[in-house]
This record gives sequence, C-alpha cells and structure tokens, in this order.
Amino acid sequence: MKNNKSDKSSTVKQSNNKKVIDKNNNDKYEAIKLDNQLCFPLYACAKEIVRRYKPYLDDIDLTYTQYITMMVLWEDGQINVKELGARLYLDSGTLTPVLKRLEQKI
Repeated sequence: MKNNKSDKSSTVKQSNNKKVIDKNNNDKYEAIKLDNQLCFPLYACAKEIVRRYKPYLDDIDLTYTQYITMMVLWEDGQINVKELGARLYLDSGTLTPVLKRLEQKI
C-alpha cells in the first residue's frame, strides 16, 4: 500500500496561477517554458540582426523587408510575385504593400 503522506508532500494541487509538480517534484511545464524553446532565441537573434542592419538601411531609406526583397530581385532578375513571396517566406498580404512602397521610391 502507498504511503499517502509522502504522495501528498510531493504533489502540488493545480490552480490557475500555481505550478504543477508531479510526484517526483518535477515541474511538468519546464520543457515548454519560453526560455526552453528553441524558437525564442532564434526569434531574438533575428530581431537583433534587423536592429543592427537598421542604421545602414535608414541611410538608403529601406526597411529590412524591402532590403531582402531588393536582394532577391537583384539576384534573380525577373521573378513573379508568388515565387518572390516563397523565397522570402512572405504571403501576398505582406509582400504587395512592400512592393508598392518600393515602386514609389523609383
């Protein structure tokens, strides 16, 4: 028979704001915390890269998205909007305004 006293001491009841601890005193949500997600440091790095490009892009009046769009157009020459969006991982709802703003700069 299990010792209920030890089971109770190693378990925390779940409520809206409290940690959930299993019978081995492990936080059940440790693996899904933000700092343990691979996506978060990648996101932070991407934001830092854009931040570091910004002063240079400001000098030429381009956003980072406009810059990478121009890079693809320079590399590939003529490319249709669908292929451009696929290459940049942008949907048409994002890409169309970027292209319109670039056209206005010409």
